[in-house]
Amino acid sequence: MHIPNRLPGAVDYDNSRASFIYIMGLLGLTGLILFALSDFEPEAHGRWSWLGYGLALQACAALAWVLEGRWPHFSRFLTTLLLASFVLWGVQSTFGTTFLFLLAIPVLVAFGLLGIVTALGIALLETTWVLSHGATIEQLPALVALWLILIIVYLIIHPIQETAAWAWRHYALLRQRLDAERDYKADLTQALQDLLQANRQLDLLNERLGAMRQLAEEANKSKTTFVAKVSHEFRTPLNMIIGLIDLVVQTPDLYGNALAPALLDDLQIVQRNCRHLAGMIDDVLDLSQTEAGRLVLHQDWHELHSAIEDAVDVVTPLLEKKQLALHLDIETALPQIYCDMTRIRQVILNLLSNAARYTAAGQIDIGLWREEDALVVRISDTGPGIAAADLAHIFDPFYQAANSPWHERKGNGLGLTISKQLIELHHG
Repeated sequence: MHIPNRLPGAVDYDNSRASFIYIMGLLGLTGLILFALSDFEPEAHGRWSWLGYGLALQACAALAWVLEGRWPHFSRFLTTLLLASFVLWGVQSTFGTTFLFLLAIPVLVAFGLLGIVTALGIALLETTWVLSHGATIEQLPALVALWLILIIVYLIIHPIQETAAWAWRHYALLRQRLDAERDYKADLTQALQDLLQANRQLDLLNERLGAMRQLAEEANKSKTTFVAKVSHEFRTPLNMIIGLIDLVVQTPDLYGNALAPALLDDLQIVQRNCRHLAGMIDDVLDLSQTEAGRLVLHQDWHELHSAIEDAVDVVTPLLEKKQLALHLDIETALPQIYCDMTRIRQVILNLLSNAARYTAAGQIDIGLWREEDALVVRISDTGPGIAAADLAHIFDPFYQAANSPWHERKGNGLGLTISKQLIELHHG
């Protein structure tokens, strides 16, 4: 929240314009008075002196008025300087004693228009000028009075300015708080209106709940078909994109000039994201087909250890990058199993990929052995594991543990769900 640290107008020339106009008007009026006083002067020399003083004041006021519009700071500084020069000129004239009482006027004008620093400068200028021109005993009290007036005015005005600045800061603070309260009230009113609208919508939804239940059941039946069709429509153009990007990345010389390294990096990013999206589409399609009981298994007799070896080949680059050890414990002379080799490989790859991604350090163990009439595959790792509260939900579609230390890793929450369904289709 921004709070002004001083009262506008203390050294703000725009806000002190009214004071400046009054001072210029007073100078002009003083010049007219001097013109009138010249008529009462019996001597010609004195009459011309009064006329000269009046004309000087009129010229000073006019010049300051002209300069005020474009250079306000310079105009006010020039006004105080000319006014001080006018008074010092009068001090050295035949009316010097009279003008001694006016030495404080330029200082007070400077204090009001430009601040204490300029007022000190004008006071020093007048004092130096009077002393350098042979100050008399009569002039010294006037100089002392000049400095006393400046000190007294500063001691009186400065606390007032500080108080006014304090009052302004608190006024601005209260005004901003009031604005904030008004905004809060407006937001609260809007929230109440939104809540009333939501309640009305909820009532309408409750009224329609009975009719919508039947529609929801019918929609659930058609969901699988719809997902399968949409996934197919997505996968066809996506495969074309992946194929074209693979062609550009692998053989960039087919397109003439060599690709810029930055462009090649961008294409590789697009390639990785397209493949990730294709994998997600495949997962959604597999999930919809298994839920609908439409997933067809192409089963035959296969060696299970070959599926493990294929999955290890895929995950090995990630293991090497993370410097994870891999231990294989595969029993020899195992019988073949009747399965869909592609789907079994998919399950093992899902489990092994999860272990590789979520293990920061340590090792991964893969075991394969025979127990009576079944083959057992076990994949374990030294990762953070799964919290007890999440174990009951790990096979729920799209479920990801909220408080897991690897929750921020990318994933769609379908890998374990699909793996479980594929194993169940194999009666595992």
